[in-house]
Amino acid sequence: MQQYKMSFLDKLNFVVTVRNFDADTDTDALTHAYSLCGTHTINVTQADRRVGEVSKGALAETCIA
Repeated sequence: MQQYKMSFLDKLNFVVTVRNFDADTDTDALTHAYSLCGTHTINVTQADRRVGEVSKGALAETCIA
């Protein structure tokens, strides 16, 4: 398992709250974040690396490296 961070963003892209969580892969991390996003966009990072951003309706700007 690897540790990831979810930053919940409001409509102006300001951070509302941050949560740490564990996932096996980047894809699992983005899928987990997507299941929690509701009305917020969520930016997913791992350490200083940006994994991607999710919002309802799409996996936006997903970068899996």
